[in-house]
Amino acid sequence: MFVVPLLFTLTGLCLVLLAVFLLRLDRAFLRESKSVTGNIVAVNRREFRSRQGTSILWCPTIEYTEDNQKWQFEADGNPIESAFKIGQTTSVLVSNNNPRVARSANNFSSVNGIFYLLGGLGLVFTVLGIAIMDVSAMTLDEPISLIIGAVVLVMMVIRVRPIVKRIKTTPRFRRLRVNVVNR
Repeated sequence: MFVVPLLFTLTGLCLVLLAVFLLRLDRAFLRESKSVTGNIVAVNRREFRSRQGTSILWCPTIEYTEDNQKWQFEADGNPIESAFKIGQTTSVLVSNNNPRVARSANNFSSVNGIFYLLGGLGLVFTVLGIAIMDVSAMTLDEPISLIIGAVVLVMMVIRVRPIVKRIKTTPRFRRLRVNVVNR
């Protein structure tokens, strides 16, 4: 059957393209940001429930000064509570164009890992789909497989388009919860 290899190939290509797109957004943020020093002012406990149970992440609230104003955001978490201490200094990357857009400089290895995972899975799916594809078995006498493949492709484009639109309108990679601290 021609549909399964087609689905594998298209899914793989979509994952590769998504990984490249996100990696380009990440690199653009790195090019247009600068490093400032921030302080951890709070450590928040976040619980995530799933079928396997409850996971706990400890997310630091980091305060930094940019353009003579104090800003705060909640950085990505860590399952180890002692990883963050109130008063600890950390490096923060702040957008040159918008001081509200910031993220912890310590999270880049995990972010890049996600891009490489997406791209790697995409390559595996693409290669697997091409390897099991038997083009000689495809006939135009029974176009059902082509119709199913076209419908799946259209559905994937319809589902991915809002995600890409949202990513493009999000200021540089992701929007962080930012509060201006008045003192």
